[in-house]
Amino acid sequence: MPVNVTLECWCEALLPALAECASDARIGTWLDDFFPHPYTEEDARRYYAAMRSMSGGLFRAVFEDGALAGCISALRGKGVGCRDLELGYWLNPAFWGRGVGSAAVCAMCALAFSQTDAVRIHADVFCANAASVRLLEKCGFSREGVFARAAFKNGVFHDVARYALLKERCASRE
Repeated sequence: MPVNVTLECWCEALLPALAECASDARIGTWLDDFFPHPYTEEDARRYYAAMRSMSGGLFRAVFEDGALAGCISALRGKGVGCRDLELGYWLNPAFWGRGVGSAAVCAMCALAFSQTDAVRIHADVFCANAASVRLLEKCGFSREGVFARAAFKNGVFHDVARYALLKERCASRE
């Protein structure tokens, strides 16, 4: 069943909805420790301020059928990595397993390649996060390598895989 996903620019009016959407503790399971729980309106305001202060990045709210489902970003690398974007995303668990994530990632990649001079987009994921691995592969990303024990979260080491999508590969999928 097709999903109706849109990516919308963040605005202050969305911050209460962001705090509510991000309040599920399961969201942070596979994210860096920067993602707090509980997630408050003050956390949403800090995120919004950080987005507005960063240059060279795309930040979007993910909506499915008009409901805020999560967040997605593509951040420009620095120095020699300036034509490579780092993809980050999360969804409220109510939207997991329905194709919302892959629709959002594919849409963000198309947007990023059309609005920036980037030639590649990469994402780092915990190898044990099978759903995110499948999502990236569904969107045409290829595994470039695995960093053994690269993440330490909640007292446990995790292997991290890097996936990447080249601009020409994204264009050939359209």
